[in-house]
Parts: sequence; C-alpha cells; structure tokens
Amino acid sequence: MVNKKRLVKLFLELLKIDSESGNEKKVRKYLKKRLCALELDVAVDKKGNLYAIHHGTVAGPSLLFSSHMDTVTPGKGIIPVVKDNKILSKGNTILGADDKSGIAEIVEMITVIKEKKLDSASIVLIFTVEEEVGLKGVKKIQPIQVDYGFVLDLGGEIGTIAVKAPNHDAFVATVTGKAAHAGIEPEKGINAIVCVSKAIAACKLGRIDVDTVANIGIINGGRATNIVAEEVVVKGEVRSFSKKKLRKQMLTLKEAFIAQCKKAGASVEFVETKEYSSFDLSKQKTLIKICKKAAKKAGLKYNPISTGGGSDANFFNEMGIPTAVLSTGMSKVHTSSEEIKVSDMVKATEYILAIVNRASKQKL
Repeated sequence: MVNKKRLVKLFLELLKIDSESGNEKKVRKYLKKRLCALELDVAVDKKGNLYAIHHGTVAGPSLLFSSHMDTVTPGKGIIPVVKDNKILSKGNTILGADDKSGIAEIVEMITVIKEKKLDSASIVLIFTVEEEVGLKGVKKIQPIQVDYGFVLDLGGEIGTIAVKAPNHDAFVATVTGKAAHAGIEPEKGINAIVCVSKAIAACKLGRIDVDTVANIGIINGGRATNIVAEEVVVKGEVRSFSKKKLRKQMLTLKEAFIAQCKKAGASVEFVETKEYSSFDLSKQKTLIKICKKAAKKAGLKYNPISTGGGSDANFFNEMGIPTAVLSTGMSKVHTSSEEIKVSDMVKATEYILAIVNRASKQKL
C-alpha cells in the first residue's frame, strides 16, 4: 500500500527546506498545507509545534505519532542525492533524516489511510520544534488524551523499538578564583583552571555502572596566557535509569568541585537542571502486544532495546502517554555521512500502518 515514489518525493522535498533548530517555520508551513489537504484538523501552538488529528472510524486505542521538525547544523542548503537504494547529502551538510525521515513516514502513513479509506481508531500527529537543542518544543505541549504513542526518531533495523530510556540531569559549575599577573605575581592569584582540573581528576566519568553515565562536555575560562585564570564555567550531565544512582553521581561531582575549590581558596556555584525523566514500557502489555503483532504482520523482527539517549518520548511518557521510539532507518546521523535506505523507509511506513491496523482491533 505504501507509495514508494510518493514517499521519496515527500522526503526529498522536506530535506530541501532549511529547518535548523529555531527556524522550523518553512517546514511547518509545508506540512500544514499537506495535512490540511488530507482533511485533517490542523493547529499550531504558541511554541510552533504542529498538531493534526484524524478522527477514527472504529473503536480502539487512540494513537499518537510524532517526529521533530528541526535539524542540527550544518543543515542549510542540503542537497539530497539518491544513489540506488540510498539517500545521502551532497557536500558538507547533514542529510536531515533525523528527523525528516520520521515526518515523511508518518505523513505517508496517514495519506495511505485516507487514500485507501482504511479503518482506524483516532490518530493524533504532533511535529515538534527545537528537539535537537534540549527538547524545547515538546516541553510546551499541552496535556492531550491519547492511549499510546510512537515517536519515530531512532536508528537501527526497522522493527527496533526503544522501550526504555534514562533520566537525564545537566549541571553548570562556575568556579571563581582570583586574577593576578602570571609573570610578575602568580602567587597572588587563585587559578580557576587548576581547581577545575583537580575536581575533574577526582571524579569518575564515562560509564559509571550498568545504569549510569556521566560526562563533562564543555569548559570555558581564562582571558589571556599572562593572567591567572579567575573564572571557569564547566558544563556536564549525568544519565541513569535509576533516579537514586543519578542523584548519587551528581552529588559526587558537586562534592568534588566544592572540595577542590575549598582547598585552593576558590568558590564554586553548582547549578543542576532536570532535562527529562526516564521511562520503562516493560509493563505496558497492550502496547508491547500491538508492536509485536504489527512487526509480524509487516514481516519484521521485533527488537526491543534500551537507549541511553533522550527524545520527545520521554516527555510524552511523563504526560502519562505510554510512548515508544521507533526506528526510521536513519544512520550516521548528525554527520555529513548521514544516510538512509529507501527500502527501510518503506518498511518503517509499513510498520506504523500495521501498528494502526493492529491497534484498531485491540480492545482497551
């Protein structure tokens, strides 16, 4: 039922529309026109997230399908190239399959349903903004009533489904020492860079245990080589499937910074921010049943995984909507080598069509 030619044409058109995070207006306008032509109820919220509703024709669990409209940089002037079964970018840009492959597959799915007049329960589509810069769009979504959700924003073989994702907290540590002339009177200064280096050396980073990882990704500080560095700002994060372990690791990091700064006579401001909460769908039997049977119907291998990354699904789950993350077929994302197979896009669309079909037969 999937129209491969139409799917690829839609995907290529989306890729050619610039939509780096914060600049999704043009792709939103394109999608709004397309979805209105399918006679869906379409709306845009104040943040810029796009909603569309297909009213069901049969009883069954209502479903949410979602992808994000923004891309990472460099994502301007993308020139997609089709080589045999692959789509990739020409030049020094990303492709944008993350996450426009998900958008194209969802739009093709709903197009097939409307075109073939297929029975389905109610379907809500949400295309979010600014996912790549901290899930900012989904954080502004108003509560909605949907039974199950699917975010198309994952790589891997089609049939791969993330049913578990971690908690994620970020931190910013601002270390303040004392400036002094490094050549004339360095002993009068307190070097914030040295404090930070000792704090980091005292911390375990990377893989902490089976549930937990920690990372320091950004360090900014110092003004000149002849000045004892007065201030350094350090940014990092902790992720864990266990809230208890996350808190323990974050406390370990904080205490290391406080201890080293105290020894040197420096001060530190350590600010923590919750990014998102974890989810675990292992007890969502109906959702798992729908996904398994749909995979079988589509001729796919059902492959549930745990992911260390976050997505809009974390927030939909926090809203009370059991939401899994599905593979779109994209690979090497966020690089100029990003690519996707046309055959995988077709399979992914067939899979979500099978999910809709299976859910329409499921009693709540």
